[in-house]
Amino acid sequence: MTGVTSLYIGRPGTTLFQLTSPGKNMERSPNKFGAVSALLGGGYGVDFAAQSVREWNMTFPYDDAAWHVLHGLYTWQYGPGPFVMLEPAITNYLAPNQASGTDVRGTTTGFSAAGAGEALSSTVGVIALQGVRSLTWNLPAVVTGGVLVLNPPFSMTGWPTVVGLQHAFSCQLQGGGADPIVQVTAQFVWLNPAGAVISTTSGTPVNTAVGSWQQVTVTGTAPATAVWFKLQLSVSAGSVSAAATIYYCVGQLQVGPAVTAWRPGEGQPVVSFSDAPQEVVAWSNATMGERRNIAIKLSQLGVN
Repeated sequence: MTGVTSLYIGRPGTTLFQLTSPGKNMERSPNKFGAVSALLGGGYGVDFAAQSVREWNMTFPYDDAAWHVLHGLYTWQYGPGPFVMLEPAITNYLAPNQASGTDVRGTTTGFSAAGAGEALSSTVGVIALQGVRSLTWNLPAVVTGGVLVLNPPFSMTGWPTVVGLQHAFSCQLQGGGADPIVQVTAQFVWLNPAGAVISTTSGTPVNTAVGSWQQVTVTGTAPATAVWFKLQLSVSAGSVSAAATIYYCVGQLQVGPAVTAWRPGEGQPVVSFSDAPQEVVAWSNATMGERRNIAIKLSQLGVN
């Protein structure tokens, strides 16, 4: 399996179902909520939400297997929602704040520093590859274990996957501080349904540098029993000799076997069914049997 060539929807594990592609074009409608107000001094003010949320409309005609899966999900017969979704049109599953290096929210939302160090978002003295911000990861002079975690939405156990599915991650890093040259490795940590670690896939270690951005990557295939994975950057403790700063920008999490050019983040969809109209098509003879069409409407919950 080399990527998402069909749709996955449901709950990670035995009820994350693979469906054939919708029979018609899939509608994806981002909605960036906003309000316009008149100002006393003249003119207008426009306020927008930091991020857009999405709705999906899909039709699955004459597909008995898809009909029963979607009907079961819609009626909560596989357990109540919300559900996760993997779909072919998404090129970057990182949330916009993660993908941009904190430009969207101006906060460290979506990141957490484990072990030594702290993560910051600032425009003061910050080096940015694009936009006006990058995530600033500060490390002390003595590091026993420095890890920067890119968190999945809704505090999920990890990023959802299915056995055999390939994933690729990339980002750009630059060094600073008293020790700007440190070694960083991108990693997928594969988890079973209980959240226990199965194994870790590591990319090639990369040394940061002053004044130039270095790409850090990792690609991997979900092993047997994996339903989640953690995504992280790990610093080699032996490479840190003084207080170090690592600048992070333009991150990308893909489904597929290879790293490609950066695209803006869309986020991992966590969705709920808002509608699922059904149509029973009359059969023309006894051997054809009953055919059922189902059209589903999915709404994204919250924002990434």
